[in-house]
Amino acid sequence: MPCNDINNPSFEGGFDFWYPGANPYYTTAWVGSGDAYAGDQFVTIATTPEYPIGTVNQDLYWLDDEVPYELTVHFRLVEPFGLINGCTVSALLGEHEIASLVVEEAGDWAPLTGEITPPERNMTISLKAVCGFGEGGSELQGQVLFDEVLFGPRCD
Repeated sequence: MPCNDINNPSFEGGFDFWYPGANPYYTTAWVGSGDAYAGDQFVTIATTPEYPIGTVNQDLYWLDDEVPYELTVHFRLVEPFGLINGCTVSALLGEHEIASLVVEEAGDWAPLTGEITPPERNMTISLKAVCGFGEGGSELQGQVLFDEVLFGPRCD
Protein backbone atom coordinates (compact mmCIF):
# COMPACT_ATOMS: atom_id res chain seq x y z
CA MET A 1 0.00 0.00 0.00
CA PRO A 2 1.52 3.34 -0.99
CA CYS A 3 1.82 6.35 1.26
CA ASN A 4 -0.18 9.07 -0.42
CA ASP A 5 1.46 12.25 -1.77
CA ILE A 6 -1.83 13.37 -3.35
CA ASN A 7 -3.81 16.22 -1.78
CA ASN A 8 -7.60 15.85 -1.96
CA PRO A 9 -7.39 12.28 -3.37
CA SER A 10 -11.17 11.72 -3.44
CA PHE A 11 -12.16 15.20 -4.65
CA GLU A 12 -14.11 15.79 -1.43
CA GLY A 13 -12.72 19.33 -1.48
CA GLY A 14 -13.87 19.92 -5.05
CA PHE A 15 -10.96 21.05 -7.24
CA ASP A 16 -8.76 21.96 -4.25
CA PHE A 17 -5.16 21.17 -5.40
CA TRP A 18 -6.42 19.95 -8.82
CA TYR A 19 -6.79 21.92 -12.06
CA PRO A 20 -8.01 21.12 -15.59
CA GLY A 21 -5.48 20.70 -18.37
CA ALA A 22 -4.45 23.65 -20.53
CA ASN A 23 -4.37 23.88 -24.30
CA PRO A 24 -3.84 22.05 -26.57
CA TYR A 25 -6.19 19.89 -24.53
CA TYR A 26 -9.45 21.61 -23.77
CA THR A 27 -10.87 19.94 -20.68
CA THR A 28 -14.43 20.06 -19.55
CA ALA A 29 -14.15 18.72 -16.03
CA TRP A 30 -16.31 19.06 -12.97
CA VAL A 31 -16.62 17.54 -9.55
CA GLY A 32 -19.81 15.54 -9.17
CA SER A 33 -21.48 13.72 -6.35
CA GLY A 34 -23.43 10.50 -6.22
CA ASP A 35 -22.13 7.03 -6.93
CA ALA A 36 -18.52 7.79 -5.97
CA TYR A 37 -15.92 5.09 -5.43
CA ALA A 38 -14.86 6.63 -2.10
CA GLY A 39 -16.62 9.38 -0.17
CA ASP A 40 -19.26 11.46 -1.92
CA GLN A 41 -17.34 13.22 -4.71
CA PHE A 42 -15.47 12.31 -7.92
CA VAL A 43 -14.16 14.21 -10.93
CA THR A 44 -15.68 13.84 -14.40
CA ILE A 45 -13.71 14.47 -17.58
CA ALA A 46 -15.98 14.96 -20.60
CA THR A 47 -14.60 14.60 -24.13
CA THR A 48 -16.17 15.43 -27.48
CA PRO A 49 -15.20 14.89 -31.14
CA GLU A 50 -13.82 18.45 -31.21
CA TYR A 51 -11.87 17.95 -27.94
CA PRO A 52 -11.26 14.18 -27.57
CA ILE A 53 -8.56 14.57 -24.88
CA GLY A 54 -9.13 15.78 -21.32
CA THR A 55 -6.92 15.98 -18.24
CA VAL A 56 -6.97 17.03 -14.61
CA ASN A 57 -3.64 17.72 -12.94
CA GLN A 58 -1.97 18.22 -9.58
CA ASP A 59 1.49 19.64 -8.96
CA LEU A 60 3.61 17.52 -6.61
CA TYR A 61 6.70 18.70 -4.75
CA TRP A 62 9.60 17.02 -2.96
CA LEU A 63 9.10 13.61 -4.56
CA ASP A 64 11.83 11.08 -3.77
CA ASP A 65 13.54 10.53 -7.13
CA GLU A 66 15.39 7.46 -5.88
CA VAL A 67 12.50 5.13 -4.99
CA PRO A 68 9.57 3.71 -6.98
CA TYR A 69 6.12 5.22 -6.44
CA GLU A 70 2.94 3.19 -6.76
CA LEU A 71 -0.28 4.50 -8.29
CA THR A 72 -3.83 3.33 -7.79
CA VAL A 73 -6.71 5.43 -9.11
CA HIS A 74 -10.28 4.25 -9.67
CA PHE A 75 -12.09 5.17 -12.87
CA ARG A 76 -15.40 4.51 -14.54
CA LEU A 77 -16.68 5.15 -18.07
CA VAL A 78 -20.30 6.27 -17.88
CA GLU A 79 -22.83 5.52 -20.59
CA PRO A 80 -21.76 7.78 -23.48
CA PHE A 81 -23.93 10.17 -25.41
CA GLY A 82 -23.95 9.02 -29.04
CA LEU A 83 -21.56 6.64 -30.78
CA ILE A 84 -18.26 6.29 -28.95
CA ASN A 85 -15.47 3.86 -29.82
CA GLY A 86 -14.13 3.56 -26.29
CA CYS A 87 -11.73 5.63 -24.22
CA THR A 88 -8.12 5.31 -23.17
CA VAL A 89 -7.72 6.08 -19.48
CA SER A 90 -4.23 6.90 -18.27
CA ALA A 91 -2.12 8.51 -15.58
CA LEU A 92 1.09 10.40 -16.27
CA LEU A 93 3.87 11.91 -14.21
CA GLY A 94 5.06 14.82 -16.32
CA GLU A 95 5.38 13.31 -19.80
CA HIS A 96 5.99 9.80 -18.41
CA GLU A 97 3.13 7.32 -18.54
CA ILE A 98 2.49 5.51 -15.26
CA ALA A 99 -0.42 3.36 -16.45
CA SER A 100 -2.96 3.17 -19.28
CA LEU A 101 -6.01 1.07 -20.17
CA VAL A 102 -8.44 0.99 -23.10
CA VAL A 103 -12.05 0.88 -21.92
CA GLU A 104 -14.61 -0.07 -24.54
CA GLU A 105 -17.87 0.06 -22.62
CA ALA A 106 -19.46 1.67 -19.58
CA GLY A 107 -19.27 -0.25 -16.33
CA ASP A 108 -18.47 -0.24 -12.64
CA TRP A 109 -15.51 1.40 -10.94
CA ALA A 110 -12.20 -0.30 -11.80
CA PRO A 111 -8.60 0.32 -10.70
CA LEU A 112 -5.82 1.72 -12.84
CA THR A 113 -2.47 0.79 -11.31
CA GLY A 114 1.17 1.34 -12.13
CA GLU A 115 4.61 2.14 -10.81
CA ILE A 116 7.23 4.76 -11.66
CA THR A 117 10.38 6.23 -10.13
CA PRO A 118 9.99 10.00 -10.41
CA PRO A 119 12.67 11.38 -12.75
CA GLU A 120 12.54 14.74 -10.92
CA ARG A 121 11.56 15.95 -7.45
CA ASN A 122 8.87 18.44 -8.57
CA MET A 123 6.43 17.13 -11.17
CA THR A 124 2.79 17.17 -12.22
CA ILE A 125 0.56 14.12 -12.07
CA SER A 126 -2.20 13.99 -14.69
CA LEU A 127 -5.32 11.87 -15.04
CA LYS A 128 -6.17 11.66 -18.72
CA ALA A 129 -9.11 10.49 -20.84
CA VAL A 130 -8.92 10.14 -24.63
CA CYS A 131 -12.14 8.99 -26.31
CA GLY A 132 -12.69 7.91 -29.91
CA PHE A 133 -15.88 8.85 -31.71
CA GLY A 134 -17.76 7.48 -34.69
CA GLU A 135 -19.77 9.52 -37.17
CA GLY A 136 -22.69 11.44 -35.76
CA GLY A 137 -22.15 15.13 -35.27
CA SER A 138 -21.28 17.32 -32.35
CA GLU A 139 -23.77 15.86 -29.85
CA LEU A 140 -21.37 13.06 -28.92
CA GLN A 141 -19.72 12.99 -25.51
CA GLY A 142 -17.60 10.52 -23.55
CA GLN A 143 -17.41 10.86 -19.78
CA VAL A 144 -14.75 9.27 -17.59
CA LEU A 145 -14.99 9.53 -13.79
CA PHE A 146 -11.91 9.40 -11.53
CA ASP A 147 -11.83 8.90 -7.75
CA GLU A 148 -9.53 7.82 -4.88
CA VAL A 149 -6.10 8.72 -6.28
CA LEU A 150 -3.27 7.07 -4.32
CA PHE A 151 0.31 7.84 -5.36
CA GLY A 152 3.43 7.48 -3.26
CA PRO A 153 6.25 5.19 -2.15
CA ARG A 154 5.44 2.03 -0.22
CA CYS A 155 4.78 2.65 3.47
CA ASP A 156 5.03 -0.80 4.97
